[in-house]
Amino acid sequence: MRCLMVVLILVAVVVGVGLLMYRFLAPPPPRAVPVAGLGAYADQPSLSPEGDQVAFVSDRDQGGNLDVYVKPLGQGRPIRLSSHPAVEYSPAWSADGRWIAFLRAARGLGARSEVVVIPARGGTERKLAEVSIRPGTYFLPGPFLCWTPDSAALVVTDQAWPGAPASLHLLSVETGAKRQLTTPPLGAPGDSGPSFSPDGRALAFARSVGFAVADIYVMPLTAEFTPAGDPQRRTYENRFLAMTAWSPDGKWVLYSSSSGGKYGLYRVKSAGPEAPGPLQGAGEGARFPSVSARARRLVYARWRAAEDVWKLAPGTRPQAVITGEGLDGFADLSPDGQKLAFTSARSKSLEVWVCAIDGKNRAQMTYLQAGFTGFPRWSPDGQYLAFFSNVEGQNEIYVIPAIGGRPRRLTEDPGDDIFPMWSREGRTIYFASNRGKGYQVWKVFLLGADARPVQVTQQGGLAAAESGDGRFLYYSRGAGRLSELWRMSLEGQSTESKVLETVYATGLTAAGRGVYCLSPQPPGYLGASIQFLDTAGGPLRTVATLEGVVGHGLSMARDGSFALVTRAERLAAELVVVDDIR
Repeated sequence: MRCLMVVLILVAVVVGVGLLMYRFLAPPPPRAVPVAGLGAYADQPSLSPEGDQVAFVSDRDQGGNLDVYVKPLGQGRPIRLSSHPAVEYSPAWSADGRWIAFLRAARGLGARSEVVVIPARGGTERKLAEVSIRPGTYFLPGPFLCWTPDSAALVVTDQAWPGAPASLHLLSVETGAKRQLTTPPLGAPGDSGPSFSPDGRALAFARSVGFAVADIYVMPLTAEFTPAGDPQRRTYENRFLAMTAWSPDGKWVLYSSSSGGKYGLYRVKSAGPEAPGPLQGAGEGARFPSVSARARRLVYARWRAAEDVWKLAPGTRPQAVITGEGLDGFADLSPDGQKLAFTSARSKSLEVWVCAIDGKNRAQMTYLQAGFTGFPRWSPDGQYLAFFSNVEGQNEIYVIPAIGGRPRRLTEDPGDDIFPMWSREGRTIYFASNRGKGYQVWKVFLLGADARPVQVTQQGGLAAAESGDGRFLYYSRGAGRLSELWRMSLEGQSTESKVLETVYATGLTAAGRGVYCLSPQPPGYLGASIQFLDTAGGPLRTVATLEGVVGHGLSMARDGSFALVTRAERLAAELVVVDDIR
């Protein structure tokens, strides 16, 4: 017995000494350090192959308009590479270090984006092609291009034909010829966020199947960068994620995810059964990872922003109603004007909340813990709230009693059902769905034997609202936060016609004899105006204006005396470096 005791004591001593040695000799975790000398909004970084410089976009020289810059990671000021009045985004550094490619949004919502290449040291730029991608899309998270390891081609996000889902294409730098690489399901938003493995034999990307519903895939490649097999799904999060990169050893795919209600960096094995997990060394708000395998260095953009609900009345100063960290938005005013419902991430997942009109007495209404639950809309009688959620893996429309209770699902389809809006009489709910070819406005009846959804529009549609007099259905049409405003008659012939060129896609609500819409204010779209369209005729009337980054919903008091809007406060993005990335 005494010998056994001695053995156990010796084992304990050896284990204790081993733990102490591991504690003191193990390498410390990577440390995240902000890039010095930026002094302004900086986003969408791309590291040079040697890891000593970073390309990024910033509005430092054109307020609200993004241009491409390059900066050494040590001393030195940012060098501006582009100065075009259009928005530029998604820069990517070539593997040989000579070039930087980026996208430039052509003017007009119906226009495409140009693929542009410029020497990394600055000089004459060259347009390679056009692609059907726009910045600020609701459904496709960036980036939208990357270089092949031999620097002879780019992988870009584009549509194979008008109305097709976005897919990845190989674009020759020399000839401009494109070859399709991926084939996402019809009706889905599609594929984006491409990045090559260090050896060039695999391509990681994100496949979006709906609003805030995407997952990471890895596709094997031949030496000629053609598919060597079907893409393999690596995550099953059904959340808003993308922006892929690879670990230096090629064993892990890094990506940004909204898991937990706030963006962060995660990693998943490029092959094998291991579950995803957080990336060590990266903090909250991390997006757009970029890795230099040669330097074992990671750079990412860290967003620090709070989207708050504001009350805006004509002739008065805007007043913050709901403030906090993270997202508080998509607010809707109750019919009696005493409460508001909104989407919030304050419970670590996006859920539906309600509160008094002054922002007090906040109460959580849903506990679904999905990737997205929100966009609540009051029924005309104030008894119910409609919203959408991807708790089932895809977005569906739900209703819940305004006093609380169990949500009831109204739609059941493999497609993406989003943006519910009540009809005036409260018997039906309009919503957008991609069940079929692209997003269209549909409607579902709350009661009755035949509750199957019915398609309403034929030429595309997102958020919809019946005019106050019941004569027209107004709806946004487009793939991004900025869309066109269309309408169709609800009396007889249902001809669809465009009303306004540019509005916020979810900034639409009915009141009085017409509809109110939220329109951006150029240049740079920093600010918005609330405009009223009277269905009886007359000119478009501006009701109020608001400065700052605005979007995500609009709600008006029935008498038009004030509006509820979402505005981003403390919006900032900085670049962060992590060395010795593993």
